[in-house]
Amino acid sequence: SVPGIGSGINAEYGKVGDNNIEASQMGEVMRAFGINPTNARSRRLWKVSTLPARKRIGFNRFMPVFETVKKESKPMTFEDYVEGMKVFDRDLVGYLNSGELRHLLTFMGEK
Repeated sequence: SVPGIGSGINAEYGKVGDNNIEASQMGEVMRAFGINPTNARSRRLWKVSTLPARKRIGFNRFMPVFETVKKESKPMTFEDYVEGMKVFDRDLVGYLNSGELRHLLTFMGEK
């Protein structure tokens, strides 16, 4: 398990005061702790666990899903990021235009 994750989840996402989060927030919470499921994977997580999107879940229900996804996830390395950015280096000089990078980070993410 991850030390302090329960209090971190409740502080940031438990806005109702019941120490739970909405099932639909599971992907966002995982991203906050360094695991990066896709939006599609996040939707499957709460659907597979038979939870309506607005259903509120607690730490004990969240952690098994978190641990499963954590085991399946391979952390990205610096080299992975560099390789991904090479696609946008049109001049093959090792640099990206700051405006283009801003556009990529703002508009080209997963929808």
